[in-house]
Amino acid sequence: MSETCESVVLVRVTNFPLLTTLDIHARMSTTMGLYIARIYKNLASGKRLAYHVIRRNEWDYVTKRQVTRYVCYLGKRPVLPLSKALKLARRLRLTLDDLRRVRGLRIVSDGQKGG
Repeated sequence: MSETCESVVLVRVTNFPLLTTLDIHARMSTTMGLYIARIYKNLASGKRLAYHVIRRNEWDYVTKRQVTRYVCYLGKRPVLPLSKALKLARRLRLTLDDLRRVRGLRIVSDGQKGG
C-alpha cells in the first residue's frame, strides 16, 4: 500500500501528465497509419468509377487484430482543400505538416482546384 502512495506522490511532485499506453500508442502511430485508398463503383453501363478516401489502421485490443477505419472522403482526386485539411488535422490531433506526409495527398488552397 505504501508503494502505491509513494508513486502517486512522485507523480504530483514532478507534474507529469498522466498518459495511458493507449494514448502514447495513438500519438506515435497516428501519422504512420494514414494512407490513401482507392475505392471503385461499378455502374450498370459497365463503367468503373474510382474514388479516393483516407483510411487508418488501428489495433483492436479486444479482437487482437488490425482494423481499418475510414477517416475522410476525398473524391475523384486525392486533393484536400486547406480548410478541410485543417479541420481534419484538428480532429485527428495532428499538425498540418503531419497530414502533408500522407503519401499521395495534395493539400491546396481553398480557391484552387486540384488537377
